[in-house]
Amino acid sequence: MARVIPGSPEAMWIGAKPTQEQLDQARHELGLDRPVVIQYLMYVGRLAQGDLGISLRTRRRVAEELAERWAATFELVTLSILAALAIGIPAGICSATRKDQALDHVSRAVSISGVAMPVFWLGMTLQILLHGKLGWFPLQGRIGSQVLMDHPIAPITGFYLLDALVEGNWSAWSSAVGHIVLPAFTLSFASLAVITRMARSSMLEVLREDYIQTALAYGVSRGVVLYRYALKNALTPTITVVGLSYGLLLGGSFMVESIFDWPGLGRYAVLSVTTNDFPAIMGVASLYAVTYIVINTLVDLMYYFIDPRIKKPGS
Repeated sequence: MARVIPGSPEAMWIGAKPTQEQLDQARHELGLDRPVVIQYLMYVGRLAQGDLGISLRTRRRVAEELAERWAATFELVTLSILAALAIGIPAGICSATRKDQALDHVSRAVSISGVAMPVFWLGMTLQILLHGKLGWFPLQGRIGSQVLMDHPIAPITGFYLLDALVEGNWSAWSSAVGHIVLPAFTLSFASLAVITRMARSSMLEVLREDYIQTALAYGVSRGVVLYRYALKNALTPTITVVGLSYGLLLGGSFMVESIFDWPGLGRYAVLSVTTNDFPAIMGVASLYAVTYIVINTLVDLMYYFIDPRIKKPGS
């Protein structure tokens, strides 16, 4: 699909005011004069060898560009999903155990607003209120430029929060925390709503089971019943949603990174789309697809440890 978008990639490859001869030569060098099917097969062949091509916009290898930016995106997305889990699962459990009470109504209202609220509107609203009006958080970026100059972070993992923490670089760490709060909250709000709703519905379903009612009738502590017996069975469908939400967060990072000027894969992809840089577009799409598959595979493997009813074949 990236290859058939209207535009002139060969003109961007050559530069300003190209001649027709230069355009024809560039089309031949880039393989654009061949059928789309042949172009696809050639790309797949190079992809199998780990070659993602060369960016038409920056003239650098796409693999190098992605390697420089992936840590920023995955730090943001991972922190967002962890925040959604830390808040969403307890909120869903409390909502289920207090069904039709005030806390339940508040939880459902937040869930509905989280699903309905556009990401770009929420992000810009937070910028106006928490930066423009109150001045609590930075407007954009991953870390303060002056802080990074005065207290540089030695690259270990590429995750600023983790690297600064390991080095004991508290000035850089506090600046990175301040910069990531708004984009992480913006990105996690929709997933927080979905996780809360799923945790609530799963918990309500489990609480109606006979073994739960029997345990309560025998006088077993309500806390033991809820958190030792009911929670494990309620977590299985919730974790499935978490895996799907992680993939949605990767897609949502395109908008959030553009709003907050976050130097990650999402912003790189947006710039690539606007300039019709199809090697970069396909590189980002391939990386996101592989990540999505890996995350959902890990989620499926977690079922064995969470649900005691799942056993190895023959055990």
